[in-house]
Amino acid sequence: MRVAMLGPFRLHSADGKQGAQAHRHLAEAEEAASDMSRTGPAQVVTAMAAAPVLLDENEHEATRERLVLALDSGMGVREMPAVAAIAEIAARWRLRIGDPLGAERMLGLAVRLRGVLDEGDPDLRGVLAELAAHPDPETRRKAFDAGAALSREEAFDELRATLA
Repeated sequence: MRVAMLGPFRLHSADGKQGAQAHRHLAEAEEAASDMSRTGPAQVVTAMAAAPVLLDENEHEATRERLVLALDSGMGVREMPAVAAIAEIAARWRLRIGDPLGAERMLGLAVRLRGVLDEGDPDLRGVLAELAAHPDPETRRKAFDAGAALSREEAFDELRATLA
């Protein structure tokens, strides 16, 4: 599926060819996933791949919509690492829309759902670096801890409510 090729195309060239190619592959992947008769892994993977591409383009509402689609498509599965990855992307989205404490809380939810953050993800490392520059580390820590203190079910529900 072309969605697997989106990662390399997120690095935009000066002339925009790679960005255009990422959007073309994204559109093809979304079309293929929408042709399937039910929701499930294809929709989750496609929506999760689309969200960072759209966020790179400052398409905040489209990013939120893809995160909702990923969460809704995987509702029956509730595979916690995938849901935690959605929370990590949501943290990046919250940071981009000017809500660093909301980003911290989303990271806390991700830890609650998976047990750890995926610090191998360069996007997440960027979020962590930006949040580290926040002027009030105590407030940041409280927001993170509040998310991490929820039960798994509460964390899932809060993620869903945040994206609604």
